Amino acid sequence: MCSSGPAANQGRICPPKRRCQGAGPKRQRAVTYRLFRGGGWAVTFKFSRGAKAGSEHQAHPSRPGHGLLEQFWIFLGLVALIGFVLNEVWEMAQMRAYVETNDAPWLDTLALCTRAALGDVAIVLGLYAGGALAAADFAWGLRGRWNTYLVTGLLGLGVAILIEHAALVDGRWTYGTHMPMIPLVNAGLWPLLQMTLLPPATFWIARRLAGHSLIET
Repeated sequence: MCSSGPAANQGRICPPKRRCQGAGPKRQRAVTYRLFRGGGWAVTFKFSRGAKAGSEHQAHPSRPGHGLLEQFWIFLGLVALIGFVLNEVWEMAQMRAYVETNDAPWLDTLALCTRAALGDVAIVLGLYAGGALAAADFAWGLRGRWNTYLVTGLLGLGVAILIEHAALVDGRWTYGTHMPMIPLVNAGLWPLLQMTLLPPATFWIARRLAGHSLIET
């Protein structure tokens, strides 16, 4: 048994920094979540939670744990926002390539492009779901694996080809002289590039802004 007091030198003395009985006391552990970062700046928030002394647990998004789900929803919200902005700019830039909007004033095409950009966001989110199935990981966007970016780009290309063919057959739009054609797939270059490049770019930017790690101190 451990000894204390004047007779401590007659019995076995407890090792330093260890308690003789029971588990160690709980200490407060400060957890920092990095929400946004980039360009040398970051926005973070902290809170403390109890944990047993000596705990080796580390929060990290590469495995399920505290904070992963919250960070995923932040990331997904950024995907929707960034996807809308990028696709809105792209839609406005390519309006001259379509007969229906070639000579239309900029303000007249704004509402049309906004509706198209909202539809593009739905496609981007669907492509993210496709990447999640391919990677068997719902939070793959937080990890930044290049092969999953590649898969989503190829899926986006296939979706764009199907949409362009269906729209041309139904007469929803018509290509003008400013639209380069790809003979192999018989579709316009700009919409194919849009769905091939913008979804992976959206996921990458959202990951950079959301932060791909949790810092625990």
